[in-house]
Amino acid sequence: MTERKKLTTGQVAERFGVNRYTVQKWADEGKLPCTRTLGGDRRFDAAEIEKRLALS
Repeated sequence: MTERKKLTTGQVAERFGVNRYTVQKWADEGKLPCTRTLGGDRRFDAAEIEKRLALS
């Protein structure tokens, strides 16, 4: 199984041009799918983020 590239909240915020708290809100509302690390940090699938950026 290959590991897909994951992005941090800050990296996603930079790509969308928004504050990282906005990305956290989107994730909490289910607008952006994410996984959590053992420490509780959000991680976003890079391919999914790029796909959503292309649609906007």
